[in-house]
Amino acid sequence: MKLAKTDCGAKLQKLTASSIESMSEREQYAFILDVLLSIVETIPDHQSLEDLLEKLSIRLNKPLVRILEELLIESLKNYRALVPQRKTEGSLLYPSTRELILSAALEIFAEKGYHDTTVDDIAKRAGIAKGSVYRYFPSKEALFNELLESRIQILDNSIQQIIEENEKDVTKTIALCVENYLAFFENNRGLYQLLFREKSLAERQQYLKRAFRRLLPVRKKILEATRRGFYKPISFEFIFYGFMGFIHGIIQRWIEHGCSYSLTDEAPTVLEVLFYGTVMSENRKNLHLKEEDSNGQGSN
Repeated sequence: MKLAKTDCGAKLQKLTASSIESMSEREQYAFILDVLLSIVETIPDHQSLEDLLEKLSIRLNKPLVRILEELLIESLKNYRALVPQRKTEGSLLYPSTRELILSAALEIFAEKGYHDTTVDDIAKRAGIAKGSVYRYFPSKEALFNELLESRIQILDNSIQQIIEENEKDVTKTIALCVENYLAFFENNRGLYQLLFREKSLAERQQYLKRAFRRLLPVRKKILEATRRGFYKPISFEFIFYGFMGFIHGIIQRWIEHGCSYSLTDEAPTVLEVLFYGTVMSENRKNLHLKEEDSNGQGSN
């Protein structure tokens, strides 16, 4: 049997090594599928592929039809595990190949980082051939940029919908935006890591400027409420950037704790700090005097 590339023979030898016989059936088929996906584009013709499968059948002492059946089942399991099913009017809808690639890329980039991820890695995770990735994205960089843009656009759209649906209640709008922001990154934790680990400082600043522009309609409502004496006359831009740093600190802490608790459960505390600060209202007038008294005692 002739193979197109020299490393293909090594992979085939690995695939048919005696160690595979000691694996469980599920481990065997997962292993076979992984190796086949990595060499399928280098097999020169259908006959060579048939020869390879026949060789596997002899090696494992199993009918070829059984091997093919289990490989199909294993590939479907991988596909369904990658992207959750969604039900619509009793039917199961699966994502497009493009979306499947993007979802796989998000997982791999988050796990390995941009520089250590290859297109081969993404193709294997998606359960498709490497050439299929290039049909949708000309390069790894293009795929990475499209991944970030498509996911951030989802966040943009959800924030825009909140603003439009609650334009008369600015406090409710702010609360819903905070809750939505935390929920979004709880469901897309890998995306947050890409934004703030793989992107440069300048690119992260562009992301914050984009978020600032999203909230310009809210800024207008806040200015109107400030004129009525509802909010303190503090710069909206100052509050925005300071508060975004606070929220991102909350998210970083969540990630450092292994995402072991619900990030959205932090929303009430975040909103409490935003709207009311950390000092109880009845103590605010005496806060300055108490601090002076404490400092005076300490100096004696």
